[in-house]
Amino acid sequence: MLTNYQAGRTFLCRPLIFVLVLSSYSCSKSDSSTPPPPPPPPASPPTITAVSPLTPYAGDVITINGTGFNTDISKDTVDLGIIINNVFSTALAVNVRHTRILSATSTRITLATDSQLVVLPAEKVALVLRTPTGSATTAGNVLDFKQNLIFSFSSVDPFSSGCGGTFAGDSIYLTGRGFYQPISVTIDGHPANMTVDQNSTTTARGFLPITYFGVNNPIGCAAIRTLTVRVINGDGKSFVRSNFFWPGPNSQIQSASFDNLAYSLSNGTNALFTIKGYALRSDWYFKLNGHDNGSGANNSVEFNPGISNYPTQYSMAFDLGTLPVPSSSLGTDYNMQFKVGSGSDYGFAGSVFTLYK
Repeated sequence: MLTNYQAGRTFLCRPLIFVLVLSSYSCSKSDSSTPPPPPPPPASPPTITAVSPLTPYAGDVITINGTGFNTDISKDTVDLGIIINNVFSTALAVNVRHTRILSATSTRITLATDSQLVVLPAEKVALVLRTPTGSATTAGNVLDFKQNLIFSFSSVDPFSSGCGGTFAGDSIYLTGRGFYQPISVTIDGHPANMTVDQNSTTTARGFLPITYFGVNNPIGCAAIRTLTVRVINGDGKSFVRSNFFWPGPNSQIQSASFDNLAYSLSNGTNALFTIKGYALRSDWYFKLNGHDNGSGANNSVEFNPGISNYPTQYSMAFDLGTLPVPSSSLGTDYNMQFKVGSGSDYGFAGSVFTLYK
């Protein structure tokens, strides 16, 4: 009997244990479930902490540092404008206010402005950055765009020029925009001393020495050349243009005379001939035209003084014995003409002296 009871007891307890296990499993599963995580906080709007360079040229690459930038460049935009009373506005004289994003990370954006950008009147401008999460502006109008270098070349000669172009010995001028000191100027690769006017970015001036081109005695307008003028700013920007140059000075005669109005061969044959002017050249030619008051005969004598080194005054001894002896006591009247260059024509004549026996 004990055996049967124990067996029956054993049989009856096994189902009970199974039920308890199921009940325990069901409760344990219900207790381990967790609530879903909360949604992420909204993305912060962008901030701008630095911009460089602050004095760019149109077309330069500009870098913006900050936070909250979108790494997809198609979702970032940067425009130029001006901050007035703490409000950003694009209503200013910027012909191209949009920029082109080149690259973007969450903290750094590089962009390029249009190469034809002009800010007129010239003033500092601001940037506004827009992303899907908001916008940010620079801390004021921080960008001061430099004007791209461009200029025209001109000169002022001590005398009017019949050949055109710029002469050695001329004052020279550059007029344009975008001169940022210190500048260097070359003409045909040779340094030219020019200085930007004080507090100016539009005008520079200088002087070409008479010997600048190293040509001592150029002859005629055929010597004119087309040469390249190059200006290089202190920041490395440069601009070139061509101009006509005459490699010598614009030589001029202001007066040419003998030391007396009358000479007598009986007193000697020496006369002093003096020329005054500007940058006198070696290719000035003179012609004395004589009219014998007794016989009516005419004669002429041509001579070249042999001037060198471009003086402002030159004197030479002239031998009156090279002239025909007058036929009578009435003497011979002489006038004089001069020209520059052996192939040119003589100008108007002027009376100079009378030669007697």
